[in-house]
Amino acid sequence: MNHTFNLITQPWIPVLDMQGNYLEVGLAQALAEADSFQSVAAPTALETAAIQRLLLAIVHRNHKTSSKMEWAAVWQSGRFNQSVLANYWQKWSDRFDLFNPDRPFYQQPTNRKKPVSAAGFFPGLAAADHFNHSVQLAQQDLSPAEAARNLLVAQTFGLSGGCIPAERLSHKAASWVAGMVFFVEGDTLFQTLMYNLLRYNQEHPTTDLSFTEDDRPNWEADGPYQPRNQPYGYLDYMTWPSRMIWLKPETQDGHTVVRSYVDFVGLPPPVVLDPFKFYRKDKNSKNATGYIPLYLNPNKAVWRSSSAIMRLHRDGFRTPASLNWLADLRHIGALSFPLARLVGYGLVVENQTKVILLRRESIPLPLAYLEQSADPEAQADLLFILDMAIKQAEQIGKALSSAIFRLAEIIYPRSRSEDKATKLTPDQRQQVNRIVHTITTVSEYWALLEQPFYQLVVDLPSAEKIQKVQERWLKTAVKTGRDCLAASERRAGQFPAAWKGGVLARNLFEWILRKDGLAEPLPEGEKSAENTL
Repeated sequence: MNHTFNLITQPWIPVLDMQGNYLEVGLAQALAEADSFQSVAAPTALETAAIQRLLLAIVHRNHKTSSKMEWAAVWQSGRFNQSVLANYWQKWSDRFDLFNPDRPFYQQPTNRKKPVSAAGFFPGLAAADHFNHSVQLAQQDLSPAEAARNLLVAQTFGLSGGCIPAERLSHKAASWVAGMVFFVEGDTLFQTLMYNLLRYNQEHPTTDLSFTEDDRPNWEADGPYQPRNQPYGYLDYMTWPSRMIWLKPETQDGHTVVRSYVDFVGLPPPVVLDPFKFYRKDKNSKNATGYIPLYLNPNKAVWRSSSAIMRLHRDGFRTPASLNWLADLRHIGALSFPLARLVGYGLVVENQTKVILLRRESIPLPLAYLEQSADPEAQADLLFILDMAIKQAEQIGKALSSAIFRLAEIIYPRSRSEDKATKLTPDQRQQVNRIVHTITTVSEYWALLEQPFYQLVVDLPSAEKIQKVQERWLKTAVKTGRDCLAASERRAGQFPAAWKGGVLARNLFEWILRKDGLAEPLPEGEKSAENTL
Protein backbone atom coordinates (compact mmCIF):
# COMPACT_ATOMS: atom_id res chain seq x y z
CA MET A 1 0.00 0.00 0.00
CA ASN A 2 1.30 3.42 -0.97
CA HIS A 3 1.03 5.48 2.20
CA THR A 4 0.22 9.17 1.87
CA PHE A 5 -1.31 11.79 4.14
CA ASN A 6 -1.08 15.37 2.96
CA LEU A 7 -1.46 17.85 5.80
CA ILE A 8 -2.76 20.52 3.43
CA THR A 9 -5.96 18.69 2.54
CA GLN A 10 -6.36 15.77 4.96
CA PRO A 11 -8.19 16.45 8.27
CA TRP A 12 -5.89 16.39 11.30
CA ILE A 13 -6.22 19.77 13.08
CA PRO A 14 -8.99 19.69 15.72
CA VAL A 15 -10.93 22.97 15.75
CA LEU A 16 -14.02 24.33 17.45
CA ASP A 17 -16.48 26.04 15.10
CA MET A 18 -18.69 29.02 15.98
CA GLN A 19 -21.58 26.71 16.92
CA GLY A 20 -19.44 24.82 19.42
CA ASN A 21 -18.91 21.73 17.26
CA TYR A 22 -15.58 19.92 17.16
CA LEU A 23 -14.20 18.86 13.79
CA GLU A 24 -10.87 18.13 12.14
CA VAL A 25 -9.56 20.10 9.16
CA GLY A 26 -6.43 20.32 7.05
CA LEU A 27 -4.05 23.26 6.84
CA ALA A 28 -5.78 24.79 3.81
CA GLN A 29 -9.23 24.76 5.41
CA ALA A 30 -7.89 25.93 8.78
CA LEU A 31 -6.47 29.10 7.22
CA ALA A 32 -9.16 29.60 4.56
CA GLU A 33 -11.92 29.49 7.18
CA ALA A 34 -9.96 30.83 10.16
CA ASP A 35 -12.66 33.46 10.72
CA SER A 36 -15.26 30.66 11.03
CA PHE A 37 -13.48 28.72 13.78
CA GLN A 38 -13.26 29.73 17.42
CA SER A 39 -9.91 28.08 18.03
CA VAL A 40 -7.63 25.11 17.65
CA ALA A 41 -9.01 22.56 20.11
CA ALA A 42 -6.53 19.69 20.24
CA PRO A 43 -6.73 16.93 22.90
CA THR A 44 -3.85 18.42 24.89
CA ALA A 45 -2.53 21.91 25.54
CA LEU A 46 0.84 21.05 24.01
CA GLU A 47 -0.75 19.91 20.75
CA THR A 48 -2.76 23.14 20.54
CA ALA A 49 0.32 25.30 21.12
CA ALA A 50 2.42 23.33 18.62
CA ILE A 51 -0.28 23.57 15.93
CA GLN A 52 -0.66 27.33 16.46
CA ARG A 53 3.10 27.70 16.11
CA LEU A 54 3.01 25.88 12.76
CA LEU A 55 0.05 27.94 11.50
CA LEU A 56 1.84 31.16 12.42
CA ALA A 57 4.94 30.12 10.50
CA ILE A 58 2.84 29.48 7.39
CA VAL A 59 0.91 32.76 7.69
CA HIS A 60 4.15 34.68 8.25
CA ARG A 61 5.66 33.11 5.16
CA ASN A 62 2.72 34.18 2.98
CA HIS A 63 1.70 37.58 4.37
CA LYS A 64 3.84 40.69 4.59
CA THR A 65 3.91 42.21 8.07
CA SER A 66 6.99 44.37 7.80
CA SER A 67 4.97 47.44 8.79
CA LYS A 68 1.93 48.32 10.86
CA MET A 69 0.01 49.28 7.74
CA GLU A 70 0.67 45.91 6.09
CA TRP A 71 -0.57 44.15 9.20
CA ALA A 72 -3.63 46.42 9.33
CA ALA A 73 -4.47 45.61 5.70
CA VAL A 74 -4.66 41.88 6.47
CA TRP A 75 -6.62 42.55 9.65
CA GLN A 76 -9.19 44.73 7.90
CA SER A 77 -9.71 42.17 5.14
CA GLY A 78 -10.85 39.71 7.81
CA ARG A 79 -9.32 36.74 5.99
CA PHE A 80 -5.95 35.46 4.90
CA ASN A 81 -5.06 35.83 1.22
CA GLN A 82 -6.51 32.71 -0.41
CA SER A 83 -4.81 33.27 -3.76
CA VAL A 84 -1.37 33.52 -2.19
CA LEU A 85 -1.99 30.48 0.00
CA ALA A 86 -3.30 28.41 -2.92
CA ASN A 87 -0.09 29.07 -4.86
CA TYR A 88 1.96 28.16 -1.80
CA TRP A 89 0.11 24.88 -1.25
CA GLN A 90 0.62 23.96 -4.89
CA LYS A 91 4.32 24.79 -4.85
CA TRP A 92 5.16 22.85 -1.69
CA SER A 93 2.45 20.19 -1.72
CA ASP A 94 4.82 17.21 -1.72
CA ARG A 95 6.72 18.59 1.30
CA PHE A 96 3.52 18.52 3.37
CA ASP A 97 3.01 14.78 2.84
CA LEU A 98 3.55 13.07 6.19
CA PHE A 99 4.74 9.90 4.47
CA ASN A 100 6.61 11.26 1.46
CA PRO A 101 9.33 8.64 0.81
CA ASP A 102 12.03 11.25 0.18
CA ARG A 103 11.02 14.34 2.19
CA PRO A 104 8.33 13.47 4.74
CA PHE A 105 6.97 16.56 6.48
CA TYR A 106 9.18 17.78 9.38
CA GLN A 107 11.10 14.48 9.32
CA GLN A 108 14.33 12.98 8.08
CA PRO A 109 14.62 9.37 6.91
CA THR A 110 17.47 7.76 8.83
CA ASN A 111 18.58 4.27 9.78
CA ARG A 112 20.99 5.35 12.48
CA LYS A 113 18.64 4.06 15.14
CA LYS A 114 16.12 1.24 15.33
CA PRO A 115 12.42 2.16 15.29
CA VAL A 116 10.61 2.24 18.63
CA SER A 117 6.96 1.62 19.45
CA ALA A 118 4.48 4.42 18.82
CA ALA A 119 3.15 3.60 22.29
CA GLY A 120 5.77 6.06 23.49
CA PHE A 121 4.33 8.72 21.19
CA PHE A 122 1.50 9.45 23.63
CA PRO A 123 -0.27 12.73 22.71
CA GLY A 124 1.12 15.75 24.48
CA LEU A 125 3.71 13.99 26.63
CA ALA A 126 6.69 13.83 24.29
CA ALA A 127 9.76 13.00 26.37
CA ALA A 128 12.73 11.39 24.59
CA ASP A 129 12.44 7.61 24.61
CA HIS A 130 10.19 7.75 27.67
CA PHE A 131 7.40 9.96 26.39
CA ASN A 132 4.86 8.87 28.97
CA HIS A 133 5.43 7.10 32.27
CA SER A 134 1.77 7.00 33.28
CA VAL A 135 0.70 4.74 30.41
CA GLN A 136 2.87 1.76 29.53
CA LEU A 137 1.57 -0.04 26.43
CA ALA A 138 3.43 -2.63 24.38
CA GLN A 139 1.91 -1.32 21.17
CA GLN A 140 -0.33 1.49 20.02
CA ASP A 141 -1.74 2.28 16.60
CA LEU A 142 -1.75 5.98 15.77
CA SER A 143 -3.88 7.37 13.00
CA PRO A 144 -2.03 9.66 10.56
CA ALA A 145 -3.76 12.65 12.21
CA GLU A 146 -2.58 11.59 15.68
CA ALA A 147 0.91 10.92 14.37
CA ALA A 148 1.06 14.39 12.78
CA ARG A 149 0.08 16.11 16.02
CA ASN A 150 2.56 14.05 18.03
CA LEU A 151 5.29 14.88 15.53
CA LEU A 152 4.71 18.59 16.13
CA VAL A 153 4.71 18.10 19.90
CA ALA A 154 8.00 16.20 19.74
CA GLN A 155 9.65 18.93 17.64
CA THR A 156 8.30 21.70 19.88
CA PHE A 157 8.16 20.19 23.37
CA GLY A 158 10.39 17.08 23.16
CA LEU A 159 12.42 16.55 26.32
CA SER A 160 16.06 15.74 26.81
CA GLY A 161 17.20 12.17 27.30
CA GLY A 162 19.38 9.38 26.03
CA CYS A 163 19.32 8.46 22.35
CA ILE A 164 22.31 6.15 21.72
CA PRO A 165 24.31 5.95 24.98
CA ALA A 166 27.11 3.93 23.37
CA GLU A 167 27.76 6.84 21.02
CA ARG A 168 27.13 9.42 23.74
CA LEU A 169 24.24 10.82 21.75
CA SER A 170 21.38 12.40 23.64
CA HIS A 171 18.35 14.50 22.84
CA LYS A 172 18.36 18.16 23.84
CA ALA A 173 15.14 19.68 25.13
CA ALA A 174 13.19 21.50 22.43
CA SER A 175 12.76 25.27 22.49
CA TRP A 176 9.39 25.41 24.25
CA VAL A 177 10.22 23.07 27.13
CA ALA A 178 11.93 25.69 29.28
CA GLY A 179 9.37 28.25 30.42
CA MET A 180 5.78 29.01 29.54
CA VAL A 181 4.81 30.32 26.12
CA PHE A 182 2.12 32.96 25.75
CA PHE A 183 -0.32 33.62 22.94
CA VAL A 184 -2.80 36.46 22.75
CA GLU A 185 -6.00 34.73 21.68
CA GLY A 186 -9.20 36.20 20.27
CA ASP A 187 -12.75 35.11 19.49
CA THR A 188 -11.74 33.40 16.25
CA LEU A 189 -8.73 31.53 14.97
CA PHE A 190 -8.13 34.39 12.53
CA GLN A 191 -7.94 36.89 15.39
CA THR A 192 -5.62 34.63 17.38
CA LEU A 193 -3.18 34.22 14.51
CA MET A 194 -3.29 37.94 13.70
CA TYR A 195 -2.70 38.96 17.31
CA ASN A 196 0.52 36.93 17.24
CA LEU A 197 1.58 37.85 13.70
CA LEU A 198 4.54 40.04 14.58
CA ARG A 199 6.28 42.71 12.56
CA TYR A 200 9.40 41.10 11.17
CA ASN A 201 11.94 42.63 8.80
CA GLN A 202 15.54 43.82 8.72
CA GLU A 203 14.76 46.95 10.73
CA HIS A 204 12.55 45.10 13.21
CA PRO A 205 13.90 41.64 14.06
CA THR A 206 11.75 39.54 16.37
CA THR A 207 13.62 39.93 19.71
CA ASP A 208 17.13 38.70 18.84
CA LEU A 209 16.05 36.54 15.87
CA SER A 210 17.72 38.55 13.13
CA PHE A 211 16.15 38.78 9.70
CA THR A 212 18.17 37.17 6.90
CA GLU A 213 17.44 36.49 3.25
CA ASP A 214 18.07 32.78 3.91
CA ASP A 215 15.23 32.55 6.41
CA ARG A 216 12.63 29.93 5.50
CA PRO A 217 10.49 27.29 7.21
CA ASN A 218 11.89 23.80 7.66
CA TRP A 219 10.05 22.12 4.80
CA GLU A 220 11.38 24.55 2.18
CA ALA A 221 15.02 23.85 3.01
CA ASP A 222 17.09 21.41 0.98
CA GLY A 223 19.08 20.58 4.10
CA PRO A 224 16.91 21.33 7.15
CA TYR A 225 19.24 19.38 9.45
CA GLN A 226 22.39 21.16 8.35
CA PRO A 227 24.28 21.94 11.61
CA ARG A 228 24.02 25.55 12.74
CA ASN A 229 24.14 27.33 16.09
CA GLN A 230 21.72 30.12 15.24
CA PRO A 231 18.56 30.09 13.11
CA TYR A 232 18.50 31.92 9.80
CA GLY A 233 15.62 33.94 11.20
CA TYR A 234 12.19 33.78 12.79
CA LEU A 235 10.71 31.24 10.35
CA ASP A 236 13.66 28.90 10.77
CA TYR A 237 13.29 29.16 14.54
CA MET A 238 9.54 28.53 14.46
CA THR A 239 10.10 25.28 12.53
CA TRP A 240 13.37 24.23 14.16
CA PRO A 241 14.10 20.47 13.77
CA SER A 242 14.95 19.56 17.35
CA ARG A 243 14.38 15.84 16.63
CA MET A 244 15.25 13.69 13.64
CA ILE A 245 12.01 11.71 13.50
CA TRP A 246 10.90 9.25 10.84
CA LEU A 247 7.38 7.87 11.07
CA LYS A 248 6.97 4.26 9.88
CA PRO A 249 3.48 3.78 8.38
CA GLU A 250 1.84 0.35 8.12
CA THR A 251 -1.44 -1.04 6.81
CA GLN A 252 -4.12 -2.21 9.24
CA ASP A 253 -7.52 -3.34 7.90
CA GLY A 254 -6.98 -1.30 4.76
CA HIS A 255 -6.04 1.87 6.65
CA THR A 256 -2.72 3.56 7.32
CA VAL A 257 -1.51 3.46 10.92
CA VAL A 258 1.74 4.36 12.63
CA ARG A 259 3.01 1.73 15.06
CA SER A 260 6.65 2.75 15.19
CA TYR A 261 8.99 5.61 14.43
CA VAL A 262 12.68 6.44 14.47
CA ASP A 263 13.62 9.06 17.06
CA PHE A 264 17.17 10.29 16.46
CA VAL A 265 18.87 13.46 17.66
CA GLY A 266 18.10 16.68 15.84
CA LEU A 267 19.64 20.13 16.15
CA PRO A 268 20.15 21.54 19.66
CA PRO A 269 17.80 24.50 20.20
CA PRO A 270 19.46 27.86 19.63
CA VAL A 271 20.09 30.12 22.60
CA VAL A 272 17.77 33.06 21.91
CA LEU A 273 15.11 35.05 23.72
CA ASP A 274 11.91 33.41 22.54
CA PRO A 275 9.31 36.01 21.48
CA PHE A 276 6.52 33.98 23.10
CA LYS A 277 8.01 33.91 26.59
CA PHE A 278 8.15 36.24 29.58
CA TYR A 279 11.68 36.76 30.92
CA ARG A 280 13.37 38.41 33.84
CA LYS A 281 17.03 39.31 33.92
CA ASP A 282 19.06 37.23 36.36
CA LYS A 283 22.79 37.57 36.95
CA ASN A 284 22.85 33.91 37.95
CA SER A 285 21.25 32.77 34.70
CA LYS A 286 23.06 29.78 33.24
CA ASN A 287 22.36 30.68 29.61
CA ALA A 288 24.08 33.24 27.43
CA THR A 289 21.08 35.57 27.27
CA GLY A 290 21.28 36.51 30.94
CA TYR A 291 17.52 36.02 31.29
CA ILE A 292 15.37 33.24 32.73
CA PRO A 293 11.79 32.54 31.59
CA LEU A 294 8.67 32.23 33.71
CA TYR A 295 7.97 28.55 34.35
CA LEU A 296 4.68 26.81 35.00
CA ASN A 297 4.33 26.49 38.78
CA PRO A 298 1.96 23.77 40.06
CA ASN A 299 1.38 25.82 43.21
CA LYS A 300 0.96 29.26 41.67
CA ALA A 301 -1.50 30.12 38.92
CA VAL A 302 -0.28 32.42 36.16
CA TRP A 303 -2.83 35.13 37.01
CA ARG A 304 -0.79 35.91 40.13
CA SER A 305 2.00 37.08 37.79
CA SER A 306 -0.27 38.71 35.21
CA SER A 307 0.51 42.34 36.05
CA ALA A 308 4.23 41.65 35.61
CA ILE A 309 3.71 39.78 32.34
CA MET A 310 1.63 42.62 30.86
CA ARG A 311 4.02 45.38 31.97
CA LEU A 312 5.71 46.69 28.82
CA HIS A 313 8.04 49.28 30.32
CA ARG A 314 10.16 47.71 33.04
CA ASP A 315 13.91 47.32 33.27
CA GLY A 316 15.17 43.79 33.61
CA PHE A 317 12.07 42.14 32.12
CA ARG A 318 11.08 41.02 28.61
CA THR A 319 7.37 40.66 27.91
CA PRO A 320 5.95 38.42 25.16
CA ALA A 321 6.55 40.21 21.86
CA SER A 322 2.89 40.07 20.86
CA LEU A 323 1.96 42.44 23.71
CA ASN A 324 4.41 45.10 22.56
CA TRP A 325 3.25 44.69 18.96
CA LEU A 326 -0.43 44.98 19.86
CA ALA A 327 0.31 48.06 21.97
CA ASP A 328 1.89 49.70 18.90
CA LEU A 329 -1.08 48.72 16.72
CA ARG A 330 -3.58 50.01 19.25
CA HIS A 331 -1.65 53.28 19.49
CA ILE A 332 -2.20 53.99 15.77
CA GLY A 333 -5.84 52.91 15.92
CA ALA A 334 -5.37 49.72 13.89
CA LEU A 335 -6.89 47.54 16.59
CA SER A 336 -10.33 48.35 17.97
CA PHE A 337 -11.34 45.07 19.61
CA PRO A 338 -11.51 45.82 23.36
CA LEU A 339 -10.99 42.33 24.79
CA ALA A 340 -8.69 39.39 24.12
CA ARG A 341 -7.16 36.64 26.25
CA LEU A 342 -3.59 36.08 27.36
CA VAL A 343 -3.11 32.31 27.26
CA GLY A 344 -0.11 30.50 28.69
CA TYR A 345 0.97 26.98 27.80
CA GLY A 346 3.51 25.11 29.86
CA LEU A 347 4.69 21.86 31.36
CA VAL A 348 6.43 20.72 34.51
CA VAL A 349 9.27 18.28 33.98
CA GLU A 350 10.80 15.87 36.48
CA ASN A 351 14.49 15.00 36.14
CA GLN A 352 14.46 16.58 32.66
CA THR A 353 12.93 13.41 31.17
CA LYS A 354 9.38 13.07 32.48
CA VAL A 355 6.35 15.31 32.07
CA ILE A 356 4.37 15.37 35.32
CA LEU A 357 2.05 18.28 34.51
CA LEU A 358 0.93 20.21 31.47
CA ARG A 359 -1.49 23.09 31.57
CA ARG A 360 -3.20 25.84 29.61
CA GLU A 361 -4.06 28.98 31.60
CA SER A 362 -6.19 31.80 30.20
CA ILE A 363 -6.44 35.34 31.56
CA PRO A 364 -8.81 38.05 30.23
CA LEU A 365 -6.86 40.77 28.46
CA PRO A 366 -8.72 44.04 27.91
CA LEU A 367 -6.45 45.76 25.42
CA ALA A 368 -6.74 48.97 27.45
CA TYR A 369 -4.03 47.47 29.68
CA LEU A 370 -1.59 47.96 26.82
CA GLU A 371 -2.08 51.74 27.00
CA GLN A 372 0.51 52.13 29.71
CA SER A 373 2.43 54.92 31.29
CA ALA A 374 6.19 54.72 30.91
CA ASP A 375 6.28 55.09 34.70
CA PRO A 376 5.31 51.73 36.27
CA GLU A 377 4.52 53.53 39.55
CA ALA A 378 1.97 55.89 38.00
CA GLN A 379 -1.06 55.78 40.29
CA ALA A 380 -3.56 56.03 37.43
CA ASP A 381 -1.93 53.18 35.55
CA LEU A 382 -4.29 50.20 35.33
CA LEU A 383 -1.47 47.71 35.77
CA PHE A 384 -0.31 49.50 38.91
CA ILE A 385 -3.82 49.07 40.34
CA LEU A 386 -3.91 45.43 39.24
CA ASP A 387 -0.52 44.82 40.80
CA MET A 388 -1.72 46.29 44.09
CA ALA A 389 -4.73 43.94 44.02
CA ILE A 390 -2.45 40.93 43.56
CA LYS A 391 -0.21 42.11 46.40
CA GLN A 392 -3.24 42.42 48.67
CA ALA A 393 -4.22 38.85 47.85
CA GLU A 394 -0.66 37.69 48.53
CA GLN A 395 -0.68 39.41 51.93
CA ILE A 396 -3.98 37.78 52.86
CA GLY A 397 -2.65 34.42 51.65
CA LYS A 398 0.41 34.77 53.88
CA ALA A 399 -1.82 35.71 56.82
CA LEU A 400 -3.91 32.61 56.16
CA SER A 401 -0.79 30.42 56.10
CA SER A 402 0.43 31.92 59.39
CA ALA A 403 -2.96 31.41 61.03
CA ILE A 404 -3.20 27.79 59.89
CA PHE A 405 0.30 27.11 61.21
CA ARG A 406 -0.73 28.63 64.55
CA LEU A 407 -3.77 26.36 64.63
CA ALA A 408 -1.61 23.30 63.92
CA GLU A 409 0.91 24.40 66.54
CA ILE A 410 -1.77 24.42 69.24
CA ILE A 411 -3.16 21.07 68.09
CA TYR A 412 0.25 19.40 68.18
CA PRO A 413 0.42 17.47 71.47
CA ARG A 414 3.35 18.39 73.67
CA SER A 415 4.06 16.93 77.07
CA ARG A 416 3.78 18.98 80.23
CA SER A 417 7.54 18.92 80.56
CA GLU A 418 7.83 20.77 77.25
CA ASP A 419 7.63 24.52 77.53
CA LYS A 420 5.06 25.71 74.99
CA ALA A 421 6.44 29.22 75.25
CA THR A 422 9.72 28.12 73.71
CA LYS A 423 10.35 27.82 70.00
CA LEU A 424 9.61 24.56 68.28
CA THR A 425 12.49 22.18 67.79
CA PRO A 426 13.21 21.10 64.20
CA ASP A 427 11.51 17.76 64.88
CA GLN A 428 8.47 19.45 66.43
CA ARG A 429 8.22 21.87 63.50
CA GLN A 430 8.26 18.92 61.13
CA GLN A 431 5.38 17.33 63.04
CA VAL A 432 3.43 20.59 63.03
CA ASN A 433 3.96 20.95 59.28
CA ARG A 434 2.45 17.49 58.83
CA ILE A 435 -0.67 18.70 60.62
CA VAL A 436 -0.66 21.83 58.45
CA HIS A 437 -0.61 19.60 55.39
CA THR A 438 -3.80 17.85 56.51
CA ILE A 439 -5.80 20.98 57.39
CA THR A 440 -4.50 23.69 55.06
CA THR A 441 -6.87 25.51 52.71
CA VAL A 442 -4.35 27.85 51.09
CA SER A 443 -4.69 26.20 47.67
CA GLU A 444 -8.47 26.52 47.93
CA TYR A 445 -8.04 30.21 48.80
CA TRP A 446 -6.16 30.86 45.56
CA ALA A 447 -8.54 28.77 43.48
CA LEU A 448 -11.56 30.64 44.86
CA LEU A 449 -9.98 34.01 44.02
CA GLU A 450 -9.31 33.16 40.38
CA GLN A 451 -12.73 34.07 38.95
CA PRO A 452 -13.12 37.25 41.08
CA PHE A 453 -9.69 38.33 39.84
CA TYR A 454 -10.68 37.80 36.22
CA GLN A 455 -13.77 39.92 36.87
CA LEU A 456 -11.54 42.61 38.38
CA VAL A 457 -9.34 42.57 35.27
CA VAL A 458 -12.38 43.07 33.03
CA ASP A 459 -14.08 45.70 35.22
CA LEU A 460 -11.14 48.04 35.88
CA PRO A 461 -10.75 49.62 32.40
CA SER A 462 -14.43 50.59 32.14
CA ALA A 463 -15.14 51.42 35.80
CA GLU A 464 -16.48 54.91 36.47
CA LYS A 465 -15.27 54.69 40.05
CA ILE A 466 -12.17 52.53 40.25
CA GLN A 467 -12.08 52.80 44.04
CA LYS A 468 -15.36 50.89 44.31
CA VAL A 469 -13.98 48.09 42.15
CA GLN A 470 -10.86 47.96 44.32
CA GLU A 471 -12.93 47.87 47.51
CA ARG A 472 -15.08 45.04 46.15
CA TRP A 473 -11.98 43.03 45.32
CA LEU A 474 -10.43 43.54 48.76
CA LYS A 475 -13.69 42.64 50.47
CA THR A 476 -13.91 39.44 48.41
CA ALA A 477 -10.30 38.48 49.14
CA VAL A 478 -10.68 39.07 52.89
CA LYS A 479 -13.94 37.11 53.04
CA THR A 480 -12.38 34.27 51.08
CA GLY A 481 -9.46 34.18 53.51
CA ARG A 482 -11.80 34.08 56.49
CA ASP A 483 -13.94 31.35 54.92
CA CYS A 484 -10.87 29.24 54.19
CA LEU A 485 -9.56 29.63 57.73
CA ALA A 486 -12.94 28.49 59.03
CA ALA A 487 -12.71 25.45 56.76
CA SER A 488 -9.27 24.65 58.19
CA GLU A 489 -10.73 24.84 61.69
CA ARG A 490 -13.40 22.31 60.70
CA ARG A 491 -10.75 20.02 59.28
CA ALA A 492 -8.86 20.21 62.56
CA GLY A 493 -11.73 18.49 64.37
CA GLN A 494 -13.82 19.05 67.48
CA PHE A 495 -11.75 18.80 70.65
CA PRO A 496 -10.44 21.34 73.19
CA ALA A 497 -7.02 21.95 71.62
CA ALA A 498 -8.65 22.51 68.22
CA TRP A 499 -11.17 24.96 69.70
CA LYS A 500 -8.41 26.90 71.41
CA GLY A 501 -6.26 26.81 68.29
CA GLY A 502 -9.16 28.10 66.20
CA VAL A 503 -9.63 31.13 68.44
CA LEU A 504 -5.92 31.97 68.44
CA ALA A 505 -5.65 31.41 64.68
CA ARG A 506 -8.55 33.80 63.99
CA ASN A 507 -7.04 36.39 66.32
CA LEU A 508 -3.71 36.17 64.52
CA PHE A 509 -5.33 36.35 61.08
CA GLU A 510 -7.38 39.44 61.94
CA TRP A 511 -4.42 41.11 63.60
CA ILE A 512 -2.26 40.65 60.50
CA LEU A 513 -5.02 42.03 58.26
CA ARG A 514 -5.34 45.14 60.40
CA LYS A 515 -1.59 45.59 60.70
CA ASP A 516 -1.23 45.46 56.91
CA GLY A 517 -4.11 47.86 56.34
CA LEU A 518 -6.35 45.22 54.80
CA ALA A 519 -9.07 45.55 57.42
CA GLU A 520 -10.30 48.22 59.82
CA PRO A 521 -7.63 49.44 62.30
CA LEU A 522 -7.63 47.95 65.78
CA PRO A 523 -9.94 49.88 68.15
CA GLU A 524 -7.92 51.91 70.61
CA GLY A 525 -7.07 49.91 73.71
CA GLU A 526 -7.68 46.52 72.08
CA LYS A 527 -4.91 44.01 72.64
CA SER A 528 -3.24 42.74 69.53
CA ALA A 529 -3.03 39.07 68.73
CA GLU A 530 0.74 39.38 68.84
CA ASN A 531 0.56 40.14 72.55
CA THR A 532 -1.96 37.44 73.44
CA LEU A 533 -0.52 34.42 71.63
